[in-house]
Amino acid sequence: MAWGLIVAVVAVCSVIVALLWSVSRSMEAARERKRQRIHALQRRIISFLDLIDGIPPAYLGAAMRQFALEQVLACAQEILQLDPGDTRASRQVSEAQTALATAASEPPPVRISTQLEANNIRKSLIETARFLQSLHTQGLLEASKARPLLNAVKANATRVQIDALLLKANEARQQDKSASAVLLYQRALDELRKHPSYPRKEETIARIEETMVELGKTNSAFDKPQVTSAAPSALTRALEADLAEEDQWKKKSF
Repeated sequence: MAWGLIVAVVAVCSVIVALLWSVSRSMEAARERKRQRIHALQRRIISFLDLIDGIPPAYLGAAMRQFALEQVLACAQEILQLDPGDTRASRQVSEAQTALATAASEPPPVRISTQLEANNIRKSLIETARFLQSLHTQGLLEASKARPLLNAVKANATRVQIDALLLKANEARQQDKSASAVLLYQRALDELRKHPSYPRKEETIARIEETMVELGKTNSAFDKPQVTSAAPSALTRALEADLAEEDQWKKKSF
């Protein structure tokens, strides 16, 4: 009987130990899932904050800025549900709510001063478009919401392209390179006329056309018939190469 009791006690203890081990494993697995989820949410928050900080509001656009801030807020709030003591997430909630209060307001005017700045903004917008496509692919963003955001990003990238062309044209004009300036102004005009929401569009078109007329009057080369070459000029080829990447992704859609 004594041995039978000992065996029974040992069996019961073994079962208890197994149950405790199983519960401990389950709790550890739950903690690990929670940690991974918080880490994933913070990565998303950082991605959206980098997007907001890396692109001037005038080029990011009110809709994209509001969407990014809403995502930051939603992710930070989920983190607080998982870990109410997370001070970083608490701060992010407060900052996102403050920023959202003015997200729809008119962004401050921006003026590109260098081609490097224009290229960096344009590349950031390309990455933003790819980011939206990635969210859609992962099932984190519905096509009905992704499509207008992507279209707005494309329009803003074209706006940067126009402003970069105008900057190049102004530089050529200041260097008395009238022919190059006119070519650049014309390319900017072609893009500008197709742009759906360029700020003060008609005023800008009128100003560019007036400038081109003045350049034609002050340069004798414009009084002579222009010979059209079958091959594109070096400047045209350079412009096409500079914009080739943007032209490719602008054609993509959901």
